[in-house]
Formats: sequence, C-alpha cells, structure tokens
Amino acid sequence: FNQTTEDSAYAFWFAGFLAVQMSGYFKRGSDSQVGRPWDPEKWRGLMARNRKMEQTPAMQYQGAGKPFRKSQSELWWRGLMGFLVNTFYREVIMFTTPILCMQSGHGVEFVQNCFALSYITTIDDMSEPKTFSIVDTAPPSCSNCSPSSPSSSSCSSCSSPPAPPA
Repeated sequence: FNQTTEDSAYAFWFAGFLAVQMSGYFKRGSDSQVGRPWDPEKWRGLMARNRKMEQTPAMQYQGAGKPFRKSQSELWWRGLMGFLVNTFYREVIMFTTPILCMQSGHGVEFVQNCFALSYITTIDDMSEPKTFSIVDTAPPSCSNCSPSSPSSSSCSSCSSPPAPPA
C-alpha cells in the first residue's frame, strides 16, 4: 500500500475534523474539551457588586478566612482577558484543529498533535471549583429606611441607621 504525503495530509485533516474537533469540542456543553464559553452575565454581576463586597476564600485554600477586595481595574482586566481567551482564542483553537492535524508528517506525529491540543486546552481546568463567600459590606437598608420621625435614630422596620436625606 503506497500512500502519498498529500493523501495522508487529507486523511489527517479528516481524522482531526471527525475525531478531535467534532467529538471533543462542538455541542458538548460543559463537557467540551475547550471548556465553557464566556459568561457575560456572571461578570456583569461581579463588576456591579465588587465595590460593596468583600470576598473570603473557602477554608481549604491558602489565606482562607482573610477578606480581600479586588480593584475595579483589576477585575476589568481579568474580565477582558477571560473574554478574549474563552471567546476568541477558544474559537481559533476549535476551528484550526484540523489544519494543525493536517500538518502531521506521519501517524505518530498526528497522535502527538492531538494529545498536545487536548492537554493545552485543559491545562487551566480545576478538578473542583474554588469557593468564595461574598459578604456585603454596605450597610443594610430596606424600602422603609427613612426616619419615621425627625428624632428617630433608626429605621422602624429593619433597625438600621436612617438613610441621609436626599
């Protein structure tokens, strides 16, 4: 059986398309080899709440129990990088996989490229997610937080100090 290099390149492209791209990347949801797509709602909520919250790592992580706060600019940059990686670069990897596999010279190199792709795309996955408790540091308030009378020192409904007059 004599096969030309061009024939094997197209065979590797087809194998990369079928075996790696279709079975590992597309329509797999959270089980996808390249992870979940970007979740803009999660980041919008985090950005909106960041100014008045403190985060405390769960007990199994280093520095557990020490509250910390991220600056808005750091959170914005992390969000931008997360968006680029989990949207743009994710798509580039998914759609160029067969082209990379097509460049393989022989079968062993093809298998090596496939394993390298699956390793690189899962390098940042965690076996279990990190857990943080988020504590609201803003004073509590309710819809009735206005003084019931000018001499009142707290809200009649929630016992918090009254809101300053607008």
